[in-house]
Amino acid sequence: ILAERFDLPVFLENNLVGATVAEQHFGYGRDLPDFIYIVVDEGIGAGFVLGGQLYQGKSRQISEVGHISLDIHGEKCSCGNTGCAEMYVTVPALCRLGLGLSGDAARDWDACLAELLERLERGDAACLRAMDREVRCLGSLIVTLINIFDIDTVILGSSITAAREVLQEPLTRYVSERISARPMLEPRICFSRLKRSTIIGGALRMFDFYIDGRLGSCAQLQERTERVLKAFRARG
Repeated sequence: ILAERFDLPVFLENNLVGATVAEQHFGYGRDLPDFIYIVVDEGIGAGFVLGGQLYQGKSRQISEVGHISLDIHGEKCSCGNTGCAEMYVTVPALCRLGLGLSGDAARDWDACLAELLERLERGDAACLRAMDREVRCLGSLIVTLINIFDIDTVILGSSITAAREVLQEPLTRYVSERISARPMLEPRICFSRLKRSTIIGGALRMFDFYIDGRLGSCAQLQERTERVLKAFRARG
């Protein structure tokens, strides 16, 4: 509809892809040929850069690592699977356990995570248990991905970066003790410092689309853009 309305190419892209591309060009992945980028916020997903190239798989569903089972006897997930990582690793899952929250009501989960971290500093037992589960469940997911792709660098992004100080050391230790390639491979767990990575990555993807020809020639794109701008100016 948008393409017809504006006579310009329109693309829909996964926001995780955008964040991964931004990390590849401006974050910890800038000088790395291979890394895994994992977003943990209200959901969980992963982006993969292999040999310097974004890897999306045949069905472009490779990012759905939140539906890898961590407990085959666990709770039923909305996807139909059981014990999915998304049920244990997300910020809402962490906060529900640590703060004793119930129900599916909409909340400011970043604020909830900040409260959990404050209680954690005071030694709150429930928050300590919740963070211990986060290390074990997120760590198990990372171990699985490292074992499959044989990559040593994992970058965590989005809301979970607020917990970097309490997660980085135990998470790195947990993964290091369990990957199949130890001790030949030393895993590195990083927490992204990029802001608005999805927007940055979206802009970078447009360059990719231009280079591979999906935007048309430079002259065609300029002509279309000028025509759209002219139409907007005519409307006043």
